[in-house]
Parts: sequence; structure tokens; C-alpha cells
Amino acid sequence: MTLSAFELAALGEGFGTCWAGYAMMLPGIEHRLKLPVRHRVFGAMMVGTPGHVYRRIPVRRTAPVEWVL
Repeated sequence: MTLSAFELAALGEGFGTCWAGYAMMLPGIEHRLKLPVRHRVFGAMMVGTPGHVYRRIPVRRTAPVEWVL
């Protein structure tokens, strides 16, 4: 499962997510996570219960789009 799919699945279960790309650059992260020798970290994400609940998307102006066929 990709982290993008995991992010959507977590949202569906009521969890919030946040990408933690900086964590991948920490020196020795594989060792700190006690991963097997040939394993690597390709993504990092924090998961938890959200502090805010969004009821709906914000109201926005209609985009000025002109369709040319």
C-alpha cells in the first residue's frame, strides 16, 4: 500500500495524517527503526486523532474557465 492510499484509508477510519518527509533524511533512520539490513525508508507519515473537524470545504469563487474546442 502506498502512503497516499494509506492517507485516504486513515481518513476513512477517522484518523488524521501528516507527511513527515524530513524524518526520512535523518542519518541512521533505518538503524533507529531497527529495520533489517536490506530495508530502506521511502516515506514517513504521522498518524493520530485529528484536533479539528472540517464540516465542509471552504466557499470559493467560480474559476474563470473558457472551454475552446
